[in-house]
Amino acid sequence: MSQHAPQPTTPHAAEPLDYAATYDAYWRREDRWGQHSFGDANELARRVMLVTGMGTVLDVGTGMAGLVFALLREGVDARGVDVAPVAVNAANLRAPGRFVQGSILNLPFADASFDTVVCTDVLEHLSPADVTTALRELARVAKKNVYIAVSTVADRDGVWHLTIQPRAWWEEQCFGVGLRKHPRAMRILPYAQFEHEGASVTLVLEKLPLEAAAKWPLDALRAESQLHNDMLRWSGRRADAHVARYQYASELVRPGDSVLDASCGLGYGSSVLATNSLARQIVGVDIDSRAIAYANDCYAGERTRFVVGDATKLAQFADASVDFITCFETLEHVHDPCSVLAEFQRILSPGGRIIASVPNDWTDASGRDPNPHHLHVYTWQKLIDDVRASGDGWIIERATRQTAGGGMKLSDQPRVLESVALDDAKRVSNNVRAEWWLITLMKDPLAGSKVGYRETVFPAQAINDHAARDGEAYHLTNFARDYDNPWLVRSMVAMGMRLSDDAELVKLATRVLERARPGSADHGAAVCVLLYATLLNKPSGSSLDDMTAESQRFANNCDGSANSLRWLVSNQYAAALLAQSRGNVLAAREAFTLCAKQDTCVFSPLLATKTIDAAWRAGMLAAQAGELDAARAMWQHGVRECKRVMSGSWLNAIGDEDAPQLFAFAELAQVMDAAAKCGRALAMGDRWLNEPSIAMEVSRQSLLVQAQAGWTEARRIATEWQQVATQLRERETQFHDLRFGLEAASAREAILTRDRDVWLAESKRLEREWSEQSRRVQALAAKVDGLFAEVNQAARDRDNWQHEAQRIAREWEAVAEQLQVARSHGDAMAAHARGLERERDDVVGRVTELVAENEVQQAELTKLLARLQTAHLSAAHFRALFEAIRGEADGLEARRAFRLARTLGLVDPIYTGKSAATLDGANGSIGGHA
Repeated sequence: MSQHAPQPTTPHAAEPLDYAATYDAYWRREDRWGQHSFGDANELARRVMLVTGMGTVLDVGTGMAGLVFALLREGVDARGVDVAPVAVNAANLRAPGRFVQGSILNLPFADASFDTVVCTDVLEHLSPADVTTALRELARVAKKNVYIAVSTVADRDGVWHLTIQPRAWWEEQCFGVGLRKHPRAMRILPYAQFEHEGASVTLVLEKLPLEAAAKWPLDALRAESQLHNDMLRWSGRRADAHVARYQYASELVRPGDSVLDASCGLGYGSSVLATNSLARQIVGVDIDSRAIAYANDCYAGERTRFVVGDATKLAQFADASVDFITCFETLEHVHDPCSVLAEFQRILSPGGRIIASVPNDWTDASGRDPNPHHLHVYTWQKLIDDVRASGDGWIIERATRQTAGGGMKLSDQPRVLESVALDDAKRVSNNVRAEWWLITLMKDPLAGSKVGYRETVFPAQAINDHAARDGEAYHLTNFARDYDNPWLVRSMVAMGMRLSDDAELVKLATRVLERARPGSADHGAAVCVLLYATLLNKPSGSSLDDMTAESQRFANNCDGSANSLRWLVSNQYAAALLAQSRGNVLAAREAFTLCAKQDTCVFSPLLATKTIDAAWRAGMLAAQAGELDAARAMWQHGVRECKRVMSGSWLNAIGDEDAPQLFAFAELAQVMDAAAKCGRALAMGDRWLNEPSIAMEVSRQSLLVQAQAGWTEARRIATEWQQVATQLRERETQFHDLRFGLEAASAREAILTRDRDVWLAESKRLEREWSEQSRRVQALAAKVDGLFAEVNQAARDRDNWQHEAQRIAREWEAVAEQLQVARSHGDAMAAHARGLERERDDVVGRVTELVAENEVQQAELTKLLARLQTAHLSAAHFRALFEAIRGEADGLEARRAFRLARTLGLVDPIYTGKSAATLDGANGSIGGHA
């Protein structure tokens, strides 16, 4: 940061923050001018448009206006507002009048002024006290959508981000002002990517209808969370998991499908299906009338409605009237899930799909599911057993595992939603970890026929009526006329709509081949599927010879209908590719030439993608054989065929000019692109003889090939970018972990410093205590010395008595005649001795007490030594000092005991007559025992 750069006031300051002055100076800094926080403004604009569409857009906190100008280049009516006058003035120089100065806390616009309000990298710059006000303003000004990006870490200067919070916190703040997650949010942030958001999170939101927000406040909704949750108004990974299932399901909904959301709850999932698919209608059914009332208030729309009903009893739906069913978290709640699946099969149209989810083995240690509302414990095997028990009309198309983490099982797992491989018995590996299983089933299309067929994907009736008025026949999507079982088109033929499992697709085509009328469109379609399966080395159970023979059998029996002729051309083209892939050049050239000569207009000009490409390939094989004239003839045929088919009626190319078929113009472009390869080959002239490599390179410069190569390269780059992004996120995580670690270390250092000061104070206190105890020890030692002096005096008295006793004994021996008198005197002396003996016992008792007191003092000294050691003082010094004191005390005690023993031991000779030498030995023994 520059020396004079302004810094925002602390968010705890008493005065409100002056954002205008702060950020006006901020944008004047050389290192900030012209910068923006997002990497690519064009990519951000694309993401905004992908979720919210066109309409008017306001960029709040527009800064250098990069996003506004990116949106303007896309034709979006975008405007900007910023608190900093310098930024607004600079932006208005480029687009006058599109930018105004204003605060996010009081936007200068009327309510619902813009379809979409965008606010990127602004909210974290606000004081926490201002966040709610700002969010209310964003919601107030928006009609429908609010797009927010916010940083969840500190800025590079460490001063500008005043509110640093995780995604869940920001979501809760948005919910509190009447916003909810946008049902298309996972279009730009897929479920699994929530695990790797990095330092910034994106919140794509929409406004609740005002009346619904007032009628269904968030607090009331949370009070019923044990029964129902609106996962678009709920934060966290478990809520994300529920929304992700509907997003996943929407990708399998075909255009025009009639969709049933069974047990729809509060209706958020139906909204996700509606906003992410081209379904004709979505009906949510739930047994809870209050839930249905909420759904109708919050999510009902032109294509979405909700009705009260029992998902296990669907009598209100006719047979084959529904094309797609979602059934999430329901089967485990019903008594008879097999009958529910059978009812779903009844109402599904042939080739219709159902996606169902169940919790995977949510049992506790007792082996039971702790949720009292779960009547069944599901595993993948239990799920497919129920599917098979419900009827034979199911094709198991896909198994998908899901984890979210944070729950009872697999709580440490990341967000994952991915398909898993199935073996021939539709089993999954025991190593697969899943919190939920999702199963995708298709109702067997062979249960269908012309009777009851309704075209939902490719509307044809209005085009037929128009063609009849003009005297033309419409063939392109007239499946009901030409197929014996028109349900096969969406189930087996149409790319992106048909069975997604290759093995099941081959099985279906094989069964159709066994049953189809020879030469029918059904027969031709099955042959084509198996030809391409063989070409792409997918398991088909058919050899090259078998498929070539089957293709010829179809050609020999072709019934002449427009769609049968379509398959005649497609199969010839596929058979030629198959022959070429096996190295049979002559057969391939012959097949390509035969295909090139077919008249595609009997079906559709779009079929010329096959015949013109066949002409180019036949020419390439001829050129390789050195037959340049034959090659030129084929390429010339390709150019002229393109001119012919494109010059005719476009009825069978695009259908209704006012509402063309979705695929029409893309395939017309492919027709032109195939002819372009022929034209480039012709333009190379004699270079095919002299410079065949450059001629080949130029001839193959097809837009389609380039697009495929670009797509492949884009996917490669995207994969590499994803890897780099993952590495960057990991390094960013490491950086933040390191930063937080350093901060934690600094905090720990402060704690240790504080503890050190405390321990030093404690050590000084203990030192003072030790000094005091030392003084007391010295005083006690002095007292012990006094007592020992008394003992010594008693010993001297005893010695004197001993000398007196000896004198009397000598007198006893000398004066024999005075024996009786001496005996009497001896008895008196004996009594006196007994008194002295009692006195001796008293002295011993006092010494014993002194010894006990000494031991107590020794124990106290030992405790002081331990405390001094804990306080890191010099234990060795103290121990030496203490040992010296204890040694001195022990010496005093030993000398006192010895003297006392000698003194008291002298009583015995009076009664035993032992000599003085014997007494000395006794003294040593008694002293040693003491």
